[in-house]
Amino acid sequence: MESFGENWVFLARLLTALLLGGLIGLERQSRGRAAGLRTNILVCLGSAAIIVAFQKLSLEMNLGAESVIRMDPARAAAGVITGIGFLGAGTIVKSRDFVRGLTTAASIWVVSAVGVTVGLGEYFISIFLTLLVLVTLYALHRLPVNADQYSSLHLSWKGDLT
Repeated sequence: MESFGENWVFLARLLTALLLGGLIGLERQSRGRAAGLRTNILVCLGSAAIIVAFQKLSLEMNLGAESVIRMDPARAAAGVITGIGFLGAGTIVKSRDFVRGLTTAASIWVVSAVGVTVGLGEYFISIFLTLLVLVTLYALHRLPVNADQYSSLHLSWKGDLT
């Protein structure tokens, strides 16, 4: 049986994923979005956990380059990112006049990337990525950019058409 000391690196990665996903989730929650604090934490944790489990299994099975069994971390990450795309698509609502949820879908997707980078042990990249996401969500939201404006034009004809 493995001791806690042997797993501390993996546990630290999961706790980091919880923290970084939570920071992004707080921003989404503060704006009243459907995917808020808990959703972002779960997406980040789940993404990190898949990568961590993949790496742990690879280490335990002692799979090297000469092994017949190949465990490519890029394939695990691709599966995570693809699966999260379906979750994000569920947050997008299209009406006749507007589309809502694109930023929420994008934030869910990028939070999964944060989780993958944390799971790989790339702390600098994951922390910097989280900061970039927060700058994008907080600061760019405040920019005075004119949004597209839509209107409808209804024409009616009164009179004789002959």
